[in-house]
Amino acid sequence: MPAEATRVMNPRIETRHGAVRGQTADGIAAFLGIPYARPPIGSRRLRPPEPPVPWPGERDAVTFGPVPPQRLFPKIEGMPFASPDLGAPLDEDCLYLNVWTPACDAERRPVMVWIPGGGFVLGAGSLQGQVPANLARRDIVVVSFNYRLGVLGFAHFDHLCGGALGEACNLGLQDQLAALAWVRNNIEAFGGDPSNVTIFGVSAGGMSVGTLLGVPRARGLFHRAAAQSGAAHNAHDRETADRVVEGILHELGLTVDTAEKILELPVDQIVEAQERYYDLVRDVTWPGPYVDPERTSARWAMAYQPVIDGTLLPASPLHAVRSGAGAGVPLIVGTTLHDQKGSEYVDARCPRDDPALLAAIQERVPGRAADGRSNADRVAAAYPWPADTRPDAASAFSAIETHRLFRIPALRLAEANARFHPTFSYLFTWTSPLALIGAGHGLDIPFLLGCLSEPGMEVYAGTGPEAEQLSEQMQAAWVAFARDGDPSTPELPWPQYGADERLVMELGRSSGAFPERQTGELAVWHGLL
Repeated sequence: MPAEATRVMNPRIETRHGAVRGQTADGIAAFLGIPYARPPIGSRRLRPPEPPVPWPGERDAVTFGPVPPQRLFPKIEGMPFASPDLGAPLDEDCLYLNVWTPACDAERRPVMVWIPGGGFVLGAGSLQGQVPANLARRDIVVVSFNYRLGVLGFAHFDHLCGGALGEACNLGLQDQLAALAWVRNNIEAFGGDPSNVTIFGVSAGGMSVGTLLGVPRARGLFHRAAAQSGAAHNAHDRETADRVVEGILHELGLTVDTAEKILELPVDQIVEAQERYYDLVRDVTWPGPYVDPERTSARWAMAYQPVIDGTLLPASPLHAVRSGAGAGVPLIVGTTLHDQKGSEYVDARCPRDDPALLAAIQERVPGRAADGRSNADRVAAAYPWPADTRPDAASAFSAIETHRLFRIPALRLAEANARFHPTFSYLFTWTSPLALIGAGHGLDIPFLLGCLSEPGMEVYAGTGPEAEQLSEQMQAAWVAFARDGDPSTPELPWPQYGADERLVMELGRSSGAFPERQTGELAVWHGLL
């Protein structure tokens, strides 16, 4: 190959910390595994991210960086996201990002930053079926990154050992801020516009988006946001965060007085303890000393999540948005129709009869209404179970959990943001060929990222002209939003969501706007979430 062609195929970019050499394929230049912070290992475990050490010469950027330590699951047939290819080996040295660009020129294209999901315990920017590279074909610069997960990223240690663990709180969130700061400081060299950055993500990625709206330090690091199947409800208060840490230390054989020894433990031991405690919290009937049944609600569904620490995150993200945080940031927020239906496929605890359903609701919806009835009774009465429209108690439970964990938080965030900034709401209704999935959690990802042709997707998401049309509509809408803050396209006009007219975009086999009627099943949650 001629030398000039080699230079085009393997572009070289100078970042603030050193030169990187990428690789071009099918017209898109990819720069993979770029460090945006020092490795958080050794003495830097449980420390805030620090800028990377500049490197001499040129760094190859042609393979994904290591994936944050996490549990690996066995293969589940027909579920490509249940046991995906992580794209890289696991390693505590994991703070790397990836850039895809149509050209490294002076065009200053809009930038879209994908925040991976996975319950704050799973996921990576290299995850099979969730790599956002195809969006770069729409003349957009796209970024994905890893951040610390679980105990190492979202446990709240900074109050222990007389402060010996320093600023060990919200480290995963601090990683996200460091990655966004890297984008601000470097993306122009990759053909991107640092003054036009959109953050977007699904599940814990969407929860991260909703949280960042309430983080003062994040202001100016992004200019548009899309929170998908995740909103602004997922943040522990300090009391809950302290209880989580006590449980983790218990699983590690440590106490609050010996917590500093966590710095010396093998990372595999920490992950094992992390997962044991995660499973105990999910099993809300467990009577252990570090799980409070009265607090086993939406917050306790995930042991590890951002903490309202009074500094980085001064207040609950939803409260911050209601107070006008995120000034000038247009927002897309929405869910899938059955965000919890897919859990029936893997969760044996899903209730199968009416008494079990009532017990499960009571565990998740504590408290009593003004008339003395339990809130759980009110919620159960609002859902028609069992009835001709719902085949069994498990289906009613999945509907209740979809609304409790996802749909109502999304609507609350839309309502809060719409008071100040342009806001657009959606409901994804495309159903999987797998009946147990329905329009399940994460099914929208391959449509949005243009990954329908990847292995396994025909079984999981479906194929054909309708699927391709929906994928085209979603990609076009999100890219239009990244360009100017409005997801409307000639093919799919998307009205704003407002207090007077709550218009929601249905994204499915027939896409179009409809008025959201917060009555019946949705209305019962008023005052509860």
